[in-house]
Amino acid sequence: MTLLILRCKDFFDSKKKGVVRLARLEKARAISFFYSLRNYTLKQKGVLLVLMSLIAFKVSVEASSLLNGEISVEQLKAISLTIGGGLLGFTAIVFSLLLFSLQANLQRLRYLDFYRFSADKQILGYLLFCLIISLSIIVTSLFIVDGYSGQYATLMLWAVVLFIFLLFFSYKRSIQLINPIEQVELIASEVSSNLGRWGKAIERKIRTEDPPTIESLTNKNFNSQRWELCKSNPMHQQSVINSIDSLCAMTKVYTELNDYIVARNTLKKVVYIIDKYIQFRQNTFIEGSPYMRTSIESEPVFDHVLSKIAYSASEAIKANDKEWVDICFDVYSQLAQVLNFYNVQHGYRLGQQIDYAIHYFTSSVKDSIHLKNNDVMINASSAVGRLATGLLETASHDNIQPLDESLRLLGSLSIANGDITVINDVMRRYGDIVFLLILNEDSKVETAIQSISKSIHSLGRLYLNQEKMTSFDLGIVNGFYGFGENSLSDRLAKQASILSSEPDKYRSLVTSLIKGICLWLKLTFNDRGELYKLDQKKNLVLFHYLYSLSETMLKILLELTDEKTDCQLRYDVYEVVNREIIALCEIREDKEVLRRIDTYGFMSSLFNLHHLIDSSDTISFLVDNILKVGFNAASINCDHGLLAKSICASAIISVNNESSQYRGLIDKKINEFSGNHKVFTNALTRLEYLGMLGRFEKERRINSYSHCAIETFCNNHLTNELREEIKYSIEAIKLNINDK
Repeated sequence: MTLLILRCKDFFDSKKKGVVRLARLEKARAISFFYSLRNYTLKQKGVLLVLMSLIAFKVSVEASSLLNGEISVEQLKAISLTIGGGLLGFTAIVFSLLLFSLQANLQRLRYLDFYRFSADKQILGYLLFCLIISLSIIVTSLFIVDGYSGQYATLMLWAVVLFIFLLFFSYKRSIQLINPIEQVELIASEVSSNLGRWGKAIERKIRTEDPPTIESLTNKNFNSQRWELCKSNPMHQQSVINSIDSLCAMTKVYTELNDYIVARNTLKKVVYIIDKYIQFRQNTFIEGSPYMRTSIESEPVFDHVLSKIAYSASEAIKANDKEWVDICFDVYSQLAQVLNFYNVQHGYRLGQQIDYAIHYFTSSVKDSIHLKNNDVMINASSAVGRLATGLLETASHDNIQPLDESLRLLGSLSIANGDITVINDVMRRYGDIVFLLILNEDSKVETAIQSISKSIHSLGRLYLNQEKMTSFDLGIVNGFYGFGENSLSDRLAKQASILSSEPDKYRSLVTSLIKGICLWLKLTFNDRGELYKLDQKKNLVLFHYLYSLSETMLKILLELTDEKTDCQLRYDVYEVVNREIIALCEIREDKEVLRRIDTYGFMSSLFNLHHLIDSSDTISFLVDNILKVGFNAASINCDHGLLAKSICASAIISVNNESSQYRGLIDKKINEFSGNHKVFTNALTRLEYLGMLGRFEKERRINSYSHCAIETFCNNHLTNELREEIKYSIEAIKLNINDK
């Protein structure tokens, strides 16, 4: 019995706990709902205001019943007629003033826009309600009953309050219509809402209709149903075209008023409308579709917008209005980038439209040149550069050449005119383009690099062939070859620094950067070599800036290439570095070049790179080059340290690859550079030190001789064969000194 009682108690306790738990859950839900409702009402202030107004109206009407019979009906009628008549007259006056002010402020707009804004439906609706309220007060005053005088007075008071609010809304709307920024926003929002409404209607039809059978489409993702429905109802195209006409006309009006902020905002809305139009059409753009004869016939919107912007640009050029020209260039650039975005990211076939946009753009740039306005040329260079970099960021190379031609034209004219600001901006844009080309892995990038290299080369030649050199030098130098914060050298160095911090994590990016630099140095070698020689011939300042950019690239190659780099890529890096150094030493054998080579440890890096390659095809070529650099440094700069390193590095490479050409090459170089007794004598000390490492004095270091990879190798891996080769070079130098 006791057990039964305990079981019953446990049963009721468990049920009680369940009920309590459910009650707590319901309480939590109620609290959550209350707080959600409170937060919603706080956010929706309009809803809260309406609720409060309704509550106040209800309370006032109920309370006014206490005044029934207390107010004289005759006096109330007189007051009602007076208030109603006053409101009616006030409505007529406000209506006239609003329409007059609208027409006075909108008369400079074209007819369709003037009609749209001056006969605005919202203002007419507000004023119509005001008229109805005033007439209602007058009419109802004739039917006042003594038993409802209190309610009537309250209703009349609320009608006056509503009348005031409606007048305020109409005034606010009229101010909005007069504001040019709001006019532009209204045009854009109207087109956007219309396209959205038509898009939903098309979606409903697509769900209810069977898909038509369409054959031989070049793009399988082509939305044939949507294309047919868009074609059957061209109202959407006309709506977009009308809005574009309005915006272009308004732009011209505000440029004539010198209000360029409004003009820029107005014309830029064209890009927004085209973006909405493309979203509405979706994937219904296709080249070679069986429905289309030409792209222009099938896409009148794009043809119209490009022709209107081209007309605006021509008007701006005729008026010699640099701000208006800049606005047109900016819109061209943004429009082409929007088309390219949907072409690349969404796969819409807009390639031909992009070609047309860039063609119109570059034509306008050429037309603007005869203005001979530096500000216009800088704005054109900036717009062309932004468009080129925007295309390259999405790996689009097809239209780089016409943009490159425009930049080259601007640069050549600025050089001819001696304008430092224009050429500086042009070359800076080339720096941005080259940076993206180097980082690009697309197979089409080679053609773009060749085109850009030819343009930079032609501008360099034009600059070097000038008769007079002035401060204009800084323009072409700092724009592309300089050391500023956003220069090409600085950006490449920062990118390499980030990648070298965690090379395994960024392995693909490291490989891409190495390939890009190698490709750039290979394809531009001849162009840069010609500029080197021309600069040396005229003894100008461009050479060291040219070399500094190449130096930065060589540093990056030597820094990022390691044992995890692909074998073929390592060999490419080796060939590029070797050819660059040989060319520099042959073209300009001055101590500045050799000093820079030694500062970043060229001998050590090249030696390490050779170990990574492990190839015997270019041993004699490499040894001869290293010896040449060392002996040049000794003869020009008396650098006996670099001479000792070059002799030792050549010996190491020859021994490791079992080459028998070392002794012949060392004899040849010693004979060529005989007469430098002091340098040879100083180099003997270091050669003897290197030859003794690894056997007797492993821990010994000469303070004046920097610790490098060559010294480390001699200290750890000095063999009898290598010691014999170093000894041979020492004896050859001593013999040469004694003979002289």
